[in-house]
Amino acid sequence: MEEKPEDKMTPFDKFISSNDLQLMKLIIPYTTLANQHILAVFVKFLELNRTMHFFHQPRRKIHTQTFEKSFSSPLDIIDEIRPYLSESERNSIDSILNVFNMMQMLQTMTKMASQNDEQSDTEEFDPRDMIKEMLTPEQQDMFQMYTTMFQENNNFNNEKGDN
Repeated sequence: MEEKPEDKMTPFDKFISSNDLQLMKLIIPYTTLANQHILAVFVKFLELNRTMHFFHQPRRKIHTQTFEKSFSSPLDIIDEIRPYLSESERNSIDSILNVFNMMQMLQTMTKMASQNDEQSDTEEFDPRDMIKEMLTPEQQDMFQMYTTMFQENNNFNNEKGDN
């Protein structure tokens, strides 16, 4: 299935761009050097003009690509930006998400085991420690960043659910 150029446009770009502006951008490399400069500045001026007009309209707000979400979790944001990443960046994100899925599964298993063994006074097993040991230092930093981000999201959701 062939990907259409507008599929790579962000929701914001879809609001401020048009087919004629996209065509002008495509023509820039085929013009003389002096005309490239003029045409590029002109296109950016038109986009800036459309941006200012967009935000001067009452109650205009940029939404996500799905246009339905009132709250975005870190996973929602990752899903939104994923199509705009390079293949290696997508692979890195996928690897981290797989680790988090494994972590959630291990935490569920740990909770189930601790519920079955109420007499145990030993320290609870944290699967994150085991997973971190398998990562490079760079991946460990990223893993810690995402762990913190997801914990903050869970805390927010828990507080939101209590209200």
